[in-house]
Amino acid sequence: LLKDYQALVIDEAHKLPETVRQMNTQRISSSELLACEKLLTAGHCGLSAQKLRAVIREFLAAFVPPETKAERAIPLQQTKAATTALRHLDKAIGEILKPRPEALPQGLRGKLSAIQQLIPLFLGTDNTFVRYLTWHREGGGTGVDLCAVPFDLPKCLSSALWDEQKPAILTSGTLAVGEDFSHTEKRLGLDRGMPMRTLRVLSPFEYEKNCMLYFPESRRRKSEPEEARIARQIEELVHAANGHTLVLFTSYDQMGHVYEKLKDKLPLPVLQLRRNAQSYLQQFKQLSNAVLFASGACWEGVDFPGDMVSLLVIPRLPFPVPDPLGEALRTQYCNLHSYIRTEIVPEMQIKLRQGFGRAIRTETDSCVVAILDPRAAPGGRYHRAVLDALPEMPIGVSVREVRKFYRTHKSPEYFLPK
Repeated sequence: LLKDYQALVIDEAHKLPETVRQMNTQRISSSELLACEKLLTAGHCGLSAQKLRAVIREFLAAFVPPETKAERAIPLQQTKAATTALRHLDKAIGEILKPRPEALPQGLRGKLSAIQQLIPLFLGTDNTFVRYLTWHREGGGTGVDLCAVPFDLPKCLSSALWDEQKPAILTSGTLAVGEDFSHTEKRLGLDRGMPMRTLRVLSPFEYEKNCMLYFPESRRRKSEPEEARIARQIEELVHAANGHTLVLFTSYDQMGHVYEKLKDKLPLPVLQLRRNAQSYLQQFKQLSNAVLFASGACWEGVDFPGDMVSLLVIPRLPFPVPDPLGEALRTQYCNLHSYIRTEIVPEMQIKLRQGFGRAIRTETDSCVVAILDPRAAPGGRYHRAVLDALPEMPIGVSVREVRKFYRTHKSPEYFLPK
């Protein structure tokens, strides 16, 4: 993308590893194969379309997982059916490409050639790549993507940028965990002898004065399901805060269950952010007081200044979703504990800090940040990791302390019915 430059500035640089992963992931997609088949049919290449249609059916039969599998990436298994389907696909594309160039619809030859060139990558056992498949609903059926990503993504990043030996500035609110940049340096390939300086600039916001971190008292109710506990705790907090609430979920499924439990129990509009996210965000901002359930992109880059979000609730700590690349990385560690401490916990801390950033947006804002995950509470396994990820601020463990915070920090108008 950058043909000739003297210096490089990358903002929101915490997103760089995921960007590099996306740019270096190779895919064979059933959606793309079906699009090629439609182009052949529209171009009156009936015999070629028929050949491709047959191998697409075989491709889907070989790779579509059972209905019981959750929709997430899984390692690619080199089964006999998978190998046969890929070889038949290779043969069919080769036969389709044999006629003269003008015999095929414009642009199709390049698309089919690109797919054919990727097939050996998924038939081989080159351990510099991690191979996996993902699937999705598609036109009443199931679509499949075969994916291959380089195991050493930091090396890809070094080759693309740092080996140029040109000055670069990377900036973001979440490059360091506490005072420590080492996790980011490793993920960006900057720990391989690259000359570098780091600078941590403190926030201008007075968190110790205007923010409170809340962990619920551990009142475990026998056999209470997790969604029921979360709904109960959110209801208590929304009443204490008089609304003005953003709830950041890590799972759309959990968000849906909690929303169903609370949508008719709260004396305020309760919005759930799914499709058409922008329109729901606008609606939330236009309402004088509401509760917003959100996930995904709302963990960062969304601005809610003033009293709009005076209560930020995080039901579960945002640990990364397990995926085949992470599983491959895990094999580099002597035990699971080392892997979690070195890779998983820092990723959670960075994501948590991004979500926390939705709370205080101006120097006059005040907010309670409630983390409902028992593992984050005092005495919990990740309590220290949570505190290390966030600025210093008072900690509350009772709803009474939450109410006191609002009485101290909010004007009388904040408590008027709206």
